[in-house]
Amino acid sequence: MATSRNKPLSSGAKRLQTVVASNTLSKAAAEQRRDALDETKSVKSRVAALDNITGFLGDKDTFKDVLKLVSDADNDPNLRYAALSAIQAAAFNTQGFEEFRTSYLAGLRKLRADADPEIRSRVLGLLARENDPSTQDVLIKGLEEPDKALLTPEKALQLLGYNLHAGAYEVARRIADDPPNSLARREALRVLATNSDSIGYFEGMLLDKTESTPMRQLAAHSLNQLAPDRLQQAARALAVDETEDTDVKSLSLVALANFGDVKQLQQDTVLQAHVAELKANPTYAGTPLQDAVDSFTQRCGT
Repeated sequence: MATSRNKPLSSGAKRLQTVVASNTLSKAAAEQRRDALDETKSVKSRVAALDNITGFLGDKDTFKDVLKLVSDADNDPNLRYAALSAIQAAAFNTQGFEEFRTSYLAGLRKLRADADPEIRSRVLGLLARENDPSTQDVLIKGLEEPDKALLTPEKALQLLGYNLHAGAYEVARRIADDPPNSLARREALRVLATNSDSIGYFEGMLLDKTESTPMRQLAAHSLNQLAPDRLQQAARALAVDETEDTDVKSLSLVALANFGDVKQLQQDTVLQAHVAELKANPTYAGTPLQDAVDSFTQRCGT
């Protein structure tokens, strides 16, 4: 029985032998490429070769062959993953990779709807990081029309974060208002947290007693990033609200202590009186609210 060593080499492996003969590549590097492309070898051996492959930026044909390994849906998934990782690693060489970039992006775009979810997710992630306009459109379309989605809504929103624009904000707002799940809503809010037009949205969310404490905390953090003065106003209103939840009061006092205008807060007699009442109330001893009161008093007390 013939061994794999005696079986005919694939066209890619033959090409690499030619490259070795021409001294374009080192012998060690070419051997790795030959093994990666040799269809007579085991998947394990080919994956190992791809994991160690280096320097194939010096040979356009080799680059194309490795890209074909990813593109061929009939290949073993592990072989495809390893080939994609090899190309991804090469792409980090910004200067040396430039002549391959057009082919690289075109090849990735063809894989956006690949049947393998891992290939699909990784490819869309790579294209999103490249700020590829058509990929942005694909992600937004999937959020607008779920039956055409290539990723989960939370993952698509995460990838849109690499290149935010008006269209991304619009779809994020819609998902935040009517989310398919809690993770998608959280990712949508993270997108909106970079948009100054969302100041009022987060302020309303922070003041909304029907929202959960974690969501109100997220709103407070986002509002502080976008408009610290508006956070102080909202936090002050929550801190003196007799009907407010103690967890939210704690959140508000900590926000005021850490981010508020100390002089202005020290002159706020209503707020100071309310904090003094909380401090004197034995009900809150040893609770997070008492800790928040102490934090506020230490920095902003009179």
